[in-house]
Amino acid sequence: PFSANPQVEEAMASHLPAMAAIMVRESLSEQYLKELGVSDNLYKVADPAFLLKPQKPTDNKLKFSVPNGALGLNLSPLMARYVTKGDLESWVGMSVEIVEGLIKNLGRPIILIPHVTAMERKNCDDHFLRRVSSRVSEAYRGKIMILPPRLSAAETKWVIGRCSLFAGARTHATIAAFSTEVPTLSLGYSVKARGINLDIFDTLDYCLDSTDLTPLRVIERMVQVEKDSLQIKRLLRTQLPKINQNARQAGKFLREALQRVGFSL
Repeated sequence: PFSANPQVEEAMASHLPAMAAIMVRESLSEQYLKELGVSDNLYKVADPAFLLKPQKPTDNKLKFSVPNGALGLNLSPLMARYVTKGDLESWVGMSVEIVEGLIKNLGRPIILIPHVTAMERKNCDDHFLRRVSSRVSEAYRGKIMILPPRLSAAETKWVIGRCSLFAGARTHATIAAFSTEVPTLSLGYSVKARGINLDIFDTLDYCLDSTDLTPLRVIERMVQVEKDSLQIKRLLRTQLPKINQNARQAGKFLREALQRVGFSL
């Protein structure tokens, strides 16, 4: 939302209706834009990442076998901005507590999964997760693996799909899990995480907002995800055909929008 800056919000409310088409991937953003008066050119779709086909990485690229019952975990350095007011060192410490607490309470091996591997370290999940791993106590290190950072999106999705449970901060990491029917906890810092969860589950029970995020709450929510795992998988299996169809609709809407402004397809 642009509401943090009223001048920007006013400018965007005037600007957006001039677009040929605006496609939003979740209902909260759709509702917000309608409140701004943007509706005639607005289309609700689903994120195209739901349609990405998983691809198994080669053994020499993956470096390890995904263990049975693994918990996939994606934590990002970006979360420090929202959880610890930008204090990255404090967020590393909290992340260590999360990893150790999940192992202690769920007894599952954990695969740390970087999903954004930027050249700049301040936004690189791989660099951040390696810092977290190095701080985990010796008693828990045998239960931790780190996904190599150079896998493609499709290969990363294959690994996420092999996990029994997942928790993630990056939106597309959680979409990789949802779309492979993996029970998932979203660690959200923006409206999109809440919107996608409401569209799928009609509840925020499996979305933990950054304003409420503590190691204890992450662990408690993941224990609940594990208890509800069969119910969550059934719900995902029911919802995915509709979500996938909504993602495909974006192509139809785009074609129509291009034709309206004079492109022949």
